[in-house]
Amino acid sequence: MGVTQEAQDIFDALARTLPCVWDGKAIQVMDEVRIPPPYAACEAATEAADPRAVERVQKVLVHEKSKLGLK
Repeated sequence: MGVTQEAQDIFDALARTLPCVWDGKAIQVMDEVRIPPPYAACEAATEAADPRAVERVQKVLVHEKSKLGLK
């Protein structure tokens, strides 16, 4: 995919519990949330995205990165 091993590890960790696909080098989660490089913060994928979904994915991202030993 042309992404770093860290990015792939984050994708794999998120994909265990959430539907994820690659959108270029960004991770697309639940068709509502994007996680662009450097994979530290989530953003709404569309204007209609539920802000609670963004918040939930951000919490999962932080938790998974912590489990992987990433900042």
